[in-house]
Amino acid sequence: MVHPKNAPHREARRNFLVSFAGLSLLALSGCGGGGGGDGGGIRLTTPSRYAVQVLGVAGTEGWIFPRAINERGQVAGYMQLSADELRAFHYDGNQVRNITAPQGMEVSPRAVNESGRVAGVYWDAGNTPRAFTWQDGVLTRVFTDLTTAESQALAVNVGGTVGGIALLPGTGRAGLVALPNQPTRNLFQEAGILDLNDLNDRNQVVGRTVNGSAIWSPTEPVVRLEPEGQQLDATSINERGEIAGVRRNASGGVTPFFRSASGTIEDLTTASFPGWSLVEINEEGQIAGYAIEPAGGGVRDRPFIWGPGGAGFRFIEVPEGRSARVIALNDRGQVVGYSSSGAQADRAFTWSAQQGFVDLNRDLIDAPEGLVVLRATAIANDGTIAAISNRGPVLLRPRA
Repeated sequence: MVHPKNAPHREARRNFLVSFAGLSLLALSGCGGGGGGDGGGIRLTTPSRYAVQVLGVAGTEGWIFPRAINERGQVAGYMQLSADELRAFHYDGNQVRNITAPQGMEVSPRAVNESGRVAGVYWDAGNTPRAFTWQDGVLTRVFTDLTTAESQALAVNVGGTVGGIALLPGTGRAGLVALPNQPTRNLFQEAGILDLNDLNDRNQVVGRTVNGSAIWSPTEPVVRLEPEGQQLDATSINERGEIAGVRRNASGGVTPFFRSASGTIEDLTTASFPGWSLVEINEEGQIAGYAIEPAGGGVRDRPFIWGPGGAGFRFIEVPEGRSARVIALNDRGQVVGYSSSGAQADRAFTWSAQQGFVDLNRDLIDAPEGLVVLRATAIANDGTIAAISNRGPVLLRPRA
């Protein structure tokens, strides 16, 4: 399963896309630490070594972002060449290929599934965002059986089901799902879903409604998460149907939560912070994200991980004086992201319970001279990491 989240960089001028994609990524509100406290501190150990592969996206300058990775080590990403120009690429394990749209318009991938099928958005000649999938050099529009003013594909699962969002003439915004060889499903009509937040491999969807959230499936009744006096924002769902999200009450307080497949809701923590972001929930029910807290007249980000069954909540200990964000989590409980400190350059990191916090610039193998890994953006279950460096996108493969 590949989640339609985890992008630290947004195309700010795309107001339609930001209004949707931001909802599935960030929930800035009060947050917590607690539960298991700060874990009593995290013991740092000798880091694994990583072999570096520079993907070699040639002929470009600017921000190059490897957005998603699948279990075959295939990567989809984009290049922000300027404020008004996006290009997309796909690495298939052997070569990097451009993802091109009709008339050479801009393209931004959002996800890639296990067969290498990419889902995302391109802008047509009228500068209108259109949802697409791409595979083996062929770009195909999706949701075309509905009349959409604007659309975006956010997720594609292992079976090829595509989830996304659209503006529909006369009705407004709606979550959409296109199952293979079936008509597009309008999730606003069926479940009141305005924004699709996540899609799992069982074709279950969680998304935002007017009064909270809903769970939709093509084979099961809709489950509405709309308790009186509070609003539940369900942001991520795993294959077992477990959900991560944040709960807002009538007084404005916010609590991150875990919802079991049977419907039991458990708060992750009781402590309070001005900001909160949940990244995703993995197949073991672990949840990762970061808190935003006041610090020295500004704010800093504090990464965390939570585990079910009494494992509890812990902050990830980072080097003194640095702020850090988690961007992705795999099914083995490894997280990746980046740390920062004022005017200093970002530094990519990984964390696991066994190794603690590891700066990914330590003990690199076959790294070009002067290479600095700035942000780790995605991680596969075998530990392969897609990242941004000062030499463009790189793959980091773990070595003993």
